[in-house]
Amino acid sequence: MTTASLPEQANRRWHSSIGPRRGHHSPVLSEAERWAIRELGLRNLRRLRYHNPDAPQWAVISRLIQPMQDVDASFDTPPTMHMTRAMNDAVAVVILRCADVGRAYWDWTDQEWLDLLGHSHKAFRDQVPDWAEGAVRPFLCGHAYHLGGFAGFHQLGRFDRLTLACRIFGRQLVEEEIGRVRAVLTGWGYQYGKEHDKGVPSVMSQLFLLNRSPTAATSPHHSSTASGERSF
Repeated sequence: MTTASLPEQANRRWHSSIGPRRGHHSPVLSEAERWAIRELGLRNLRRLRYHNPDAPQWAVISRLIQPMQDVDASFDTPPTMHMTRAMNDAVAVVILRCADVGRAYWDWTDQEWLDLLGHSHKAFRDQVPDWAEGAVRPFLCGHAYHLGGFAGFHQLGRFDRLTLACRIFGRQLVEEEIGRVRAVLTGWGYQYGKEHDKGVPSVMSQLFLLNRSPTAATSPHHSSTASGERSF
């Protein structure tokens, strides 16, 4: 697959703005942190109406809250009330799970993230509080990706991988990279290159997530196999 030149590709490569957490902070929650979470309660943790943003317990769990807020700020998502509600509830779900297991999320295994996300949307809803509505799970996927290094999206059943990729990497960059793949496929004579096809965006989004970059999957290094055959 012929793509951009190496210098151009290097400039286009996506880099996460979220720094690694693993190894820099103790994974074990202190008694003070677990107490703070209990004291804050659902109204504060979910940031519902009349919650207290100045409650002193927020400072006690700041090392847990701040990275997730950084992730939320990095998402390419419309700033609607519905999306804000879902992001806040996703943070609350993770914080409550930390209190339950006594460990910070950056120490969770892939299996622990999978247990939270569920193998399907129904499985997710069956094991989270009733207030964690459907829009919460995709944001949790983003947190698992950034903060837990989770990449087992093939185990999550059916969900909109294109929306998740756009949320993490930015819609403009994702659409540009998919457009480049479509152009190559069209040049090869494949019908999959047509704009109306949904298969290419879904497959490419999965590749972007596995590569942890929307540009790595279409870089010159991946343009062919060792034998010179097309590797798409």
